[in-house]
Amino acid sequence: MAVCVPPLYWYTNWAKMIFALEMWKAQGVVHVIIYHHSSTKHVYKVLSHYQKEGFVTIVPWPSLPQTPFEDPNQSLYRLAHSLAHNDCVLRLNTEFGALIDVDEVIMPRNHTLMSFVIENFANSSVGALLFKHHTLALNPNYAGQNFSYDTLNFSGIWDATELEYEGPPKIPEKSAALLHHRYNIGIDWIGRNPQSVRLLPTTAELNALHKSLNHRKEAIFPNGADFHFETQMQLGFCLQR
Repeated sequence: MAVCVPPLYWYTNWAKMIFALEMWKAQGVVHVIIYHHSSTKHVYKVLSHYQKEGFVTIVPWPSLPQTPFEDPNQSLYRLAHSLAHNDCVLRLNTEFGALIDVDEVIMPRNHTLMSFVIENFANSSVGALLFKHHTLALNPNYAGQNFSYDTLNFSGIWDATELEYEGPPKIPEKSAALLHHRYNIGIDWIGRNPQSVRLLPTTAELNALHKSLNHRKEAIFPNGADFHFETQMQLGFCLQR
């Protein structure tokens, strides 16, 4: 299985990038294709690290031509997804592929991700699966306003909470969900009806994920790295407009 990630645009969260890549790898993903328009040097350092291992392919996404009357790049954040997804489908060389963002994790209820996919695609009439959006909160979160590189240890994966999300309904609703992870700003904002969720089927797998996350952090940033929380928040507000 491979993952397609739409263009990164003003992307700053290197800790989330490490979490996403290691989480997908733990679920059986063997390759990630990431379209890159713009990011911080820390994020690009993470991507380059994984690209050297062959796990990630970085596809440059340049700015499009513009005129004095029209600038298509103003819609890059919202509309480039479809363009990149169509391109990525043609690049896939695996039997299965997933089109998801960096802050999303597919969570089967009673399966590993690969067994869930294989079981559902056993019916030759099935061409794609859609998932209901839920919100994922980690406690503590791996990064935020009080970020400290020295205390970042991704321990929040052991205390994960799933909350209902007011978004477009998707299927299958009971057998799996698409967990959308942002900042833990507050229950009223991120969802309702919180319930504990295990990110991976077994304790051994969670142990391995936790070890991998901390190993990558130290391997990529042996001299530490800042998080620039305020900059991230300001960019987030700009992208929502």
